Formats: sequence, structure tokens, C-alpha cells
Amino acid sequence: NATMVHYDINPKNVAIVKGGKPKLNDFNTVEFLRWDKVKQKRCGFRGRLHEPWWRAPEELIMPHSYAEGKNFSSKAGLVETMEDQPLLDEKIDVWSLGNLLYNMLTGHAARGQARTWRYAQVRHDVLTAKLPWRDTDAFYLNSTQPAIVAMRRAVERCIVKDPKARGSALDVAYEMMDALEDILDGKSGNDGGDDTNGPKSAIISSAVTANTTIGGPSNITSSPEGSAGNKQAPQSKSRNSTRWERHHR
Repeated sequence: NATMVHYDINPKNVAIVKGGKPKLNDFNTVEFLRWDKVKQKRCGFRGRLHEPWWRAPEELIMPHSYAEGKNFSSKAGLVETMEDQPLLDEKIDVWSLGNLLYNMLTGHAARGQARTWRYAQVRHDVLTAKLPWRDTDAFYLNSTQPAIVAMRRAVERCIVKDPKARGSALDVAYEMMDALEDILDGKSGNDGGDDTNGPKSAIISSAVTANTTIGGPSNITSSPEGSAGNKQAPQSKSRNSTRWERHHR
């Protein structure tokens, strides 16, 4: 019952292959999650990468020794040893998916440019789970276009401080497929006209990315029956889930 955490999801690690389909690559930092048959729970892993630009709050918790030479003075998120760090799981990839969706929607990194002088501020923003809308163009914040609304909602489903409250990649994929179906069926009203290479296209790519790269039908649940390698479907499905699974089977 092992499954995989990519552990480094960002735009540079997504390739657009034939047919315009996004594929996650660069698996050199991957971590495998296993099921503890004695304790009847999943085994997480200790984080070893702590840069804040694309990572989740729990990934930034690190030993004091790791902070040496870094451009921040706050003791927030610092612990004594690696054993004091929280155990990580697939929810860190979901947080990174939120950053990726923001990038697809706006064309900008969720946390801005990776600059040394910004390290402390970005670290603080991530540790406190601030949503990335602060410096976002008002168009994306105020638009009522259904595709943009769906993208905003997806970002906010992913960028949640508590990993247990954070949505799953599969949930995000299904919700975006629902939104896309409504748009294509005309149920969401005027979507703003031609959308070639725009938000509607981004919804398609986002749903494919979420479903086929870090979630999919074998997305991890809290029980061994839902672990990767078992084809059990998720407990709650959208109206698209059967069609989606059939298409990608």
C-alpha cells in the first residue's frame, strides 16, 4: 500500500506533451508513503527541503541549525531537531498544486520572485497560510467569469494551513471538471467570450494536472483501502467522476 509524494511541484517540473496534456516530471526528490500494518496508519516522512517559494507551511518547520545563514530572524517554525518536525504526506503536493493553479491563472508565481531579501516575508506568509491574492491584478480578484471563479476557488481549496482541512487533488479535479461542464453546457452564463489560451483552457489543464499527476482515482485516504495501488473509488464523487475515470482508465 505505498504511494508517492512528488515533493517538488512547480511550473518548471510540468511538461506539456503531445496534445497539450500536462505531465509531471523530475521525480528525483520523490518520497514514498507506506502503511504501518501494526499501528494501522500511514507513515509520513520528515522534510528535508525548506525553501518557502512553492512549499506548504508544514514543510517550513525545521531545526534551528538549518536556519543558519538564512535571511530571517523570527523563531517561528523552528524546532530543536529533525525528530521534532511534523511528518509530511501527500497534502504538501496539494498545497503546491494551489501555487501552480495560481500561476496558470495569473501568469505569476504565487509567492513572487525568489529573492534572498524576500525570504523572511515569504516564509512568514506561508507559515501563516496567507492566500496569494495580495498583489494580484484586480481583474482576477473581481472577475465573475465562471472559469476564473472556478480557478480562484480551486486555489483556495489547496492553500489551507491545516493539512487535514486541505482538499485532495482528486476533489479539486472533480470540482474543476464540474465547473468546466457547466461552462460548456452554458449553465454558468456568459463566460467572457473567446477563451483560447485563457481561463477556460486553464481549467482543462488544471483538472488534468490535478487528476493524473498527484491524485487520480488512487488518491490517498486515511484508510489502507484508499491507498495507492487499490482501485477503490473515492467516497464522494462529482457527476464527472465516472466519466473522468473511464476516460483515463
